[in-house]
Amino acid sequence: MARIEGKLAKYLQDEFKRLAPNGWECHSEVALLSPDLEKFLGYEPRVDVLSRFSR
Repeated sequence: MARIEGKLAKYLQDEFKRLAPNGWECHSEVALLSPDLEKFLGYEPRVDVLSRFSR
């Protein structure tokens, strides 16, 4: 079995994109907050995978 230690998030991101049902888009490392709020908080949170239905 291939070692994926330290690479799990990237692997899951790629698999969500690859296996997304028709009409769904997957994006990786998407910002959750506005730049102003990130600056105020001193933190830049990102979501590993964001899926959304698009038509």
